Formats: sequence, C-alpha cells, structure tokens
Amino acid sequence: MSYWSESNTDQNFVKGGAPSYSSAPLLDDITAVQQLYGANMSTRAGDTVYGFNSTAGRDFYSATSASSKVVFSVWDGGGKDTLDFSGFTQNQKINLNAASFSDVGGMVGNVSIAKGVLVENAVGGSGNDLLIGNAAANDLKGGAGNDIIYGGGGADSLTGGAGADIFVFGASSDSNRAAQDTIRDFVSGQDKIDVSAISTL
Repeated sequence: MSYWSESNTDQNFVKGGAPSYSSAPLLDDITAVQQLYGANMSTRAGDTVYGFNSTAGRDFYSATSASSKVVFSVWDGGGKDTLDFSGFTQNQKINLNAASFSDVGGMVGNVSIAKGVLVENAVGGSGNDLLIGNAAANDLKGGAGNDIIYGGGGADSLTGGAGADIFVFGASSDSNRAAQDTIRDFVSGQDKIDVSAISTL
C-alpha cells in the first residue's frame, strides 16, 4: 500500500472536514504488484459497475449517498464496465482513460483507473460535471447540471441530461464515418457543440 500523502501530489481526500483513506491498493500499488506477479485478468471479467449501483462485490467500490466517501483504483479484467457517480451532487471530473485520476464526490484525485484497464461508460451526478471518454465506444451520461462531455475516439453515445451542456470534439477523428458519435438529447438554444480545437473540418 502507498503511504505517501495524497496532498503531495495535489490530491485531496478530505470530505466533510474529515480525511478519507483507501481500503484497497491504489494505482501505483496495483502496478507494482503486477510487475512482480503479473496481472489477474479473471478479476471482475464481466460487466461491472463501480460507485452507485455497484456490482463489484467490494464495499470500497460502492457509493450509497451524496455523503459517501470513495477512494479507490479500478482493476478490471474485462466486460463492459461503468463508473456510476450519479448520486453525487458536487461538481465532478470523471476520466475513463487508463492511468488517469477522477475528482469524485467532492474530493480530488480520489478515483483512478489502473494501467491496462478499459472502462467504457460513465454516469455523472447533479453537479456541473466534466466527463472524458477514451478510445473505446463510450456511453457517457452527464446527468443534471451544466456538463461538459468529451467522448474522444470511438463511436460514443453522449447524453447531457438536464442543463446547458457542451459536447466537445477535440479532433476530426473523434467522430467520423467509421465511428460516429451520437448526441442523444441535444437541445437547440441551450446545449452547444464545441469544435474549436479542430483546425480543419
């Protein structure tokens, strides 16, 4: 287990005035163990939900209310998987890329995805959330609030939910003829599509 304080890397596991701690190995711990013993690809090899409505079979992967304190790193052997943080009211950043950190439920950098892990789907809460997809075909749902949703590569399904949402396309390859993104609930005059990072269309 890592005993280096998260504050040394600009993370913050304090919520409600009290610190939170991980009950399981975090990202670098998982990497170190796998360097020594190899990766167990049979761990949660089916479709798994982490956070609210968790099917992961471990308490530390589960959230039950907006006051829940979650600190964990996802190791997952396969299937179509979901980070479900729909019950949180705070503004969140949910990043589906491997070896990345997410700011969940009012904390900073408290959820990570281990190297070599593919998580396909994410569900935001009622705050103003930022959802970042990966190269897979992601299903990203912002929930209530004014969300920013960036699908990245792959044929993504993007749902902003209630609020004034922004759907970001950072490259022309993010949605093309071979892998088209679908915005499920675009509201004209309220939602926006941001293609400002694309130099040629």
